[in-house]
Amino acid sequence: SVGDTGLRWRKAFDFRVGVRRSESTAGGAMDKWDQAALQALVDAKEAERQDLEFKAADALAKSDGKKTEITIDVSAMANAAGGIMIFGMAEDDNRAAAIDPIDRQEYPKEWLDQVIHSIEPRIPDVSILPVETTEPRVGVVYVMDIPKSITAHQARDNRYYRRYNFERLQMRHHEILDVMNRARLPDLELLLDYKTAHRQNDRHDYVLTLQVVNKAMVTAAHYKLEITFPHPAFGARADSVYAHPHNTLYDPVMLSRRERDGLVTIAYRSRRPLYPEDVDDITDEVTLRYS
Repeated sequence: SVGDTGLRWRKAFDFRVGVRRSESTAGGAMDKWDQAALQALVDAKEAERQDLEFKAADALAKSDGKKTEITIDVSAMANAAGGIMIFGMAEDDNRAAAIDPIDRQEYPKEWLDQVIHSIEPRIPDVSILPVETTEPRVGVVYVMDIPKSITAHQARDNRYYRRYNFERLQMRHHEILDVMNRARLPDLELLLDYKTAHRQNDRHDYVLTLQVVNKAMVTAAHYKLEITFPHPAFGARADSVYAHPHNTLYDPVMLSRRERDGLVTIAYRSRRPLYPEDVDDITDEVTLRYS
């Protein structure tokens, strides 16, 4: 097949299975944040998303209404998936537009910390990093790292909110219960990537790498993974995407393949418990190959 097979392979799975977003400027360690990193967001017109939100300087004010708005925004992000909230970044059409520094004397880090501590219950491990700015004027930008919560958090108005893309919406009863159960249930995430298995002339073979991560503090005794994609796909031969039957770990009870309505589904049943913060690399057990 042609040399862009791997790209087409990746695109095929991007819309079928959640792929962990590669680390961008708006992610990673807090010590990476400085004025240059903030300006890079502006230059790239970085878009807001569920785990990234921009707030202009006027989002901080000492009125009760503004304080409530801050607790709504922060609790909504924690109740969703956590993320980065930047106070001191103006946005235009949900994209970073300009650094908008905050008066640090009037709104010190401790003031902001006190406001978010009015959220009930308190959100543990929130980090606030002051980033000094010199242009367009002297001031500070607060980069707030908000972890994904293991229970539901209530804003100052005694309501529960959750962030959905660019919006924060009031949570319904079943959503509140779902968040509260995070501390009682496993939270599994599937990480997908691909690697080159073989290259010869114009024939390229790729293998899909699969890892399952337990992000919760509760052990997953068992799990079942199903991956469905169009087949035959992208000009591939009908037998070129498969669960490897020659793998020594292959077990028809643990691993199965079925085709229906132009789709192929690979089903995998776990062999062992998945402990908190543990990673189960099942690439060798499933071995999905694309040629």
